Amino acid sequence: MHPTKWLGTVGVVGSGQIGPDIALHFAKALVDQSSRVIVQDIDASALERGREKIERKLDMGVKSGAFRQAAVDKMLASLHFTEDVTELAGADLVIEAATEEVGIKHQIMVRLGELLSPNAVLASNSSHLTPEEIFSATPHPERCLVIHYFFPAERNRVVELVPHPNFAEEALQRLLSMYETIGKVPFRVNSRYGYAIDPIFEGLVQVATELVASGMGEPRQVDRLACEALGLVVGPFTAMNLTGGNPITAKGLARMGSEISPWYKPPALLDQMVASGERWDTAKRGETVDLSAKQRDAVLPLFHGAYLALCGEIIDAGVLSASDLESGIEIALVIDSPQTIFRRLSADGVEQAMRLAENRWPDLPRARCIREWIASGTAPPPSYVHSRCEGEFAIITIRRPLQLNALNELVLEQLEKALNTAQTDPLVRAVVLTGFGTKAFVSGADIDMLAGLESREGAEAISRRTQAAFHAIASGPKPVVALLNGLAFGGGLELALACTARLAPVGLPLLAAAPETNLGIIPGAGGTQRLPRLIGLGPALEMMRTGRVMSAEDALASGLVDGLVEQPFLPSAFTHLEALLGQKTRANHLPTEPQQPTAFDVEIDIGHRSRLIDKILVRTVEDGWKMSLAEGLELEVSAFGDCYETEDMHIGLENFLQHGPRSPAEFCHK
Repeated sequence: MHPTKWLGTVGVVGSGQIGPDIALHFAKALVDQSSRVIVQDIDASALERGREKIERKLDMGVKSGAFRQAAVDKMLASLHFTEDVTELAGADLVIEAATEEVGIKHQIMVRLGELLSPNAVLASNSSHLTPEEIFSATPHPERCLVIHYFFPAERNRVVELVPHPNFAEEALQRLLSMYETIGKVPFRVNSRYGYAIDPIFEGLVQVATELVASGMGEPRQVDRLACEALGLVVGPFTAMNLTGGNPITAKGLARMGSEISPWYKPPALLDQMVASGERWDTAKRGETVDLSAKQRDAVLPLFHGAYLALCGEIIDAGVLSASDLESGIEIALVIDSPQTIFRRLSADGVEQAMRLAENRWPDLPRARCIREWIASGTAPPPSYVHSRCEGEFAIITIRRPLQLNALNELVLEQLEKALNTAQTDPLVRAVVLTGFGTKAFVSGADIDMLAGLESREGAEAISRRTQAAFHAIASGPKPVVALLNGLAFGGGLELALACTARLAPVGLPLLAAAPETNLGIIPGAGGTQRLPRLIGLGPALEMMRTGRVMSAEDALASGLVDGLVEQPFLPSAFTHLEALLGQKTRANHLPTEPQQPTAFDVEIDIGHRSRLIDKILVRTVEDGWKMSLAEGLELEVSAFGDCYETEDMHIGLENFLQHGPRSPAEFCHK
């Protein structure tokens, strides 16, 4: 079954601040499957405000071009607002987002537990309370969990899933798959008050408030210093103003002090702000804030030290792994991860910051893992490649959601390790390689890999390094199917080309492209040699010279992919592997021997792209065509080095870094 098809009806209880946003996200995500989204609240005026909020956001989407009016009409038609809780009786998933008062939650959950089918999932969008506390009197706790959304719920991609201890594992996996399919980045979090991310953010609010109270800066200054220290886009006081979060933060800090660490406590100034209902005095976007060097020297290390201590406490407690916390906190809060801070400051800088913070707050949590990082001189690397087995098939997933699964050196290392493990495991017959989410299989090579090149030798080395990783896939003894869950651009396309076969989703309009010439380079991980051998010299040259994006249907017609699949993708991939192993089907042929010269005299408009890079590309493709694949790949390495020696490569990369992929570079053709 499709990961979202079980959602015939979704219920949202509460039409206050976050309930309508949750409902809006489901209405958008499920617009093509005729699901109903019911918003229930006992307050008719709250329902009307929620309806108006949703309509206002959708109207803004139409005006900005994000939505078409026809789609908006379908979303609005799927939404239903009601005061009658019994209308939720047939729902497959109900999320309560009405209150943080545990007594009221109990009443709601007991009533919903009586109404819903035992197979329905019952969730609470609490930001702090544990599922054991929320569902203590609810029938069928094996279907109950916390689903914690982050502000703004319809756009922030992170959700924390905190299952009740009795929650069925199969149901949890279904929820994780569903949220991934509808564009969220879900994290399974162990149960504890506040979960994984709120104790860190609310702890930063406590730090900021105490710094203001002690005279180290005005709120707008401390707010801006928090952004400077931690890479925040929105400072802690600004976030409090946007979310109306002072009361819930004060309440959360008080309970964290008894359940997590005595360091947590609501500062007197925060209590005053709650009592008065005032907003923090913060700077507007783009407004200059006067800060002295003395302030920066005093405040920045305190933010660094406190932040690392709070993150380390979460990791030490086992609430979330270091790698998942790194990814989750970057996306949810738009903040530098603790690992990023560590690498920026170095072990000595971190040790000094920790010492200053601990001197100021003697009861600050002592993070064991951070001490271990300091002792080793490095923070642990993130885990970007995840492996698991289903029966006799290994499933390898590249998970870098913030970077659309882009390749970097660490991804390559982890990918090689995962593939080697699968290839040598006697219980594994074949491998499925895919990417996290629905947007990208692999969006390309991380631009930082290329921007840091300092010589021709370095350029050739990175080409040869990536080729070696992909050669391990192509030459392995077991078939590897690339399940292209989303776009495969640049290095992502080259990775797919190294696999035994490729499968793509039906109807995907933007699947594959070789856009390297937009950057002033050529494909350097096998693309100039494997793509022509798979789809033909002429089509491959046109695709690489123009950067044209190929749809899934076009990719099937060209031979780039071996088949089109519908959700759920994995069973389709397993079926294809079974057919390959049983020799009931063959993968599209990619010859390795030299090819016969082919007449190709079609004029191609390369647009704004570099004529010099185009000349290098055409030469590499046409000369490599007449060589063996191995010889052609070595030629590609040399040609990638040739690109480095052009001015256009540096123009293209600099333009991308400064202006992004939508801005054409002004090449000089030198």
